[in-house]
Amino acid sequence: MNEVKKYGAFDVSACFNCGTCTATCPLIEAENGNEFPRGVIRLAQLGQKDKLLGSNELWMCYHCGDCTAACPREADPAGFMQASRKYAISEYEPTGLAKLFHKNRGIALFFMLTIGILFAAFMEYSNSSGLFGEHDYLVLGGYYGEVIHYSGMAMGIFVFLVLTIGFIRMYRSLVRNEPLRKREYIMDHLKMKHSIILAIRSFLDLFKNEILMQKRFKRVDEEVYYEEGSPPAYLEINKSFEPGQKVSRWMIHMSIFFGFIGLALATAFDYLIKDLILEDPAGWVPIYHPVRLLGIIAGISMLFGTTMSLYYRLTKPEDNEYYKSTKFDDWLLLILIWLIGLTGFFATIMVYLPTLPNWSGYVIIAHVVVIGELFLMIPFTKFAHMIYRPLGLWMLKYEELKIDFLENLPSEERSEVIKVIV
Repeated sequence: MNEVKKYGAFDVSACFNCGTCTATCPLIEAENGNEFPRGVIRLAQLGQKDKLLGSNELWMCYHCGDCTAACPREADPAGFMQASRKYAISEYEPTGLAKLFHKNRGIALFFMLTIGILFAAFMEYSNSSGLFGEHDYLVLGGYYGEVIHYSGMAMGIFVFLVLTIGFIRMYRSLVRNEPLRKREYIMDHLKMKHSIILAIRSFLDLFKNEILMQKRFKRVDEEVYYEEGSPPAYLEINKSFEPGQKVSRWMIHMSIFFGFIGLALATAFDYLIKDLILEDPAGWVPIYHPVRLLGIIAGISMLFGTTMSLYYRLTKPEDNEYYKSTKFDDWLLLILIWLIGLTGFFATIMVYLPTLPNWSGYVIIAHVVVIGELFLMIPFTKFAHMIYRPLGLWMLKYEELKIDFLENLPSEERSEVIKVIV
């Protein structure tokens, strides 16, 4: 408990397990026996580290704040769930950097500033010295593309390895952990073909409902913030509150998510077309080119989402508990994403100017540096939830499908396949 509190949990020791938080949570499905936040808080109180790290319920929470608003002891169960996810991320990743970043803002800022300054200096040096030779290409009239290319590859390999190790650690924790629903099932005789089919079904369900449509997140908004009986609305909610939040968290998250994915795809397509197919990495494309349009639309979407999220964190709408407890890493990630969008638009605009200003290269440096900073932060900050949350929700769905499959077998066949202990 004391360790988790270092990641931002506010006085959760005041919790006496009354269950109000679980009763008010809009995501609790009683038939599945989910017990968060109360069950997860209890694990920390009892020192059950392995069970907490192997809890699917840890990743079901979207921090709507409804439980915190209802808590009679003001123990902030929503803040505890958020702190527990940061704690889990720090335990999964192998380098120990996540622990430093989450516990010490000064170290995080120093590390980021040092990396940013060194990388910017290296880009400037590579340009002035011709470090990569005559095979280099220029970006916006200056700053060699090869340093961007090879640095990106190096960072990509590092981030991939760290996330892969973290993914494996989390998977092993989930497999070892007994479900919090207090039901143990034995499936030693489940046929491999059935297991594979159920794994694929659960993944497809996850991809459609939780990644693309984010239905669970949307349900939080609809059940917590919409007025009773009002029609669904995604850009205007809480008409009865002043000041009210006019853009839902679901819409903000979707804007950032699809903006980020769109920009990643635009970058990949740009590399595929210009570098590999046309073999002209410095080539010029018209503004109406599909890849360029994809990048512009995605950039607008990402800027919209991050701007609204930053705005609500500054104004703290009275009807939303989530924005009342913004943490350092929330600001850090949002500002980095916002700067990526802003510098990217400046770079895009300059591509189509008749003559480039003298400072055009510095825009590229700023753009590449903030991208590198964000990229390096992925395994060590709450941004890692984009890997860990889908894994947790996939394992949860897979577990439920296996139970349903085995329990719906004919009784004579079920007796041979599964033994259920309630």
